[in-house]
Amino acid sequence: GHSGGGALAMLLAERLPKTSAIITLAGNLDIEAWTKHHRYTQLTGSLNPASQPPLSKTIRQYHYLGTDDTNIHAAWVKPVIERQHSAALYMIEHADHTCCWEKQWPVILKQIKRDSSDGGE
Repeated sequence: GHSGGGALAMLLAERLPKTSAIITLAGNLDIEAWTKHHRYTQLTGSLNPASQPPLSKTIRQYHYLGTDDTNIHAAWVKPVIERQHSAALYMIEHADHTCCWEKQWPVILKQIKRDSSDGGE
């Protein structure tokens, strides 16, 4: 999931029984910090991935953030990822919130394929 889709991926992963991995690109994993920083009205009736229990250890997590992203800050996402099982954070140099994620797909897919063949280690 990209941006808010990353939040949805985190919130839906355990509700979809066949989920074995999730990938977020510039994922908004703490919507409360995001709304506060940007001075947006707090979302009501929405779940915040940052306040949810960690996902199952059986769900591998790949979280990618751009070093030049001014919309989603690593400082908000890192604590969420650190609480998770089987989760890794990858910082992509010179990527921002929208630019160039499609160029990262070959690298991302290679990483996932390698982890799958290694048994997720």
